[in-house]
Amino acid sequence: LPLQFDQWPVNKAVTGGTGNRNISTSNDGISESTPESTLESQSSRISNLGLTMWIPTSNKYGVAIHNWHGHVTHGLALDVGDFVEILEETTHWFRGTCPRKPRKVGLFPKTYIHLKDVAKLDPVVGECTLVLREWSEIWKKLFVEREEYKFTSLRKVMLALLESRRELLSATLTQDQTYDLQMKVISKIDWGNRKLGLDLV
Repeated sequence: LPLQFDQWPVNKAVTGGTGNRNISTSNDGISESTPESTLESQSSRISNLGLTMWIPTSNKYGVAIHNWHGHVTHGLALDVGDFVEILEETTHWFRGTCPRKPRKVGLFPKTYIHLKDVAKLDPVVGECTLVLREWSEIWKKLFVEREEYKFTSLRKVMLALLESRRELLSATLTQDQTYDLQMKVISKIDWGNRKLGLDLV
């Protein structure tokens, strides 16, 4: 169901510039007091969250084009190049996840995200995503079963795949660099599947 931002408790003090700003909630919505006039536009965007319904999305992805420190309640900090899956949106904000922080769902500004056309996504990236989801379940079982060697080895490969996936999605590589990285990703996936007794790519 769509979520109302004003259902979430907000009581966040943020420092920066020449003074402090405080964001708080009330029955009338979200208000912000700040001595810096440069924060007025951000205050307006945050205030809009309390008045706008969250609209669910599906198959919507993007890449962070600016660093975002997540200095709002439920904010999801992002680095340039981070890939995000968008779950909901309002006029000015997205709510979603980042593969680098798979267990956290949070907010980030729309202006910080470049949307990606799902149809044009690298097939190796898609395969990498599916493999990481499958491996994450196996990884949890290895922890429970105390398979320390497999657990540690799989963790290293998963982290390497996440980083490679992030690079492929950043669209900053040359054609040759992209091809080389794709081959490395496929090799890592085959290695992991072989160790786990799964199908090869």
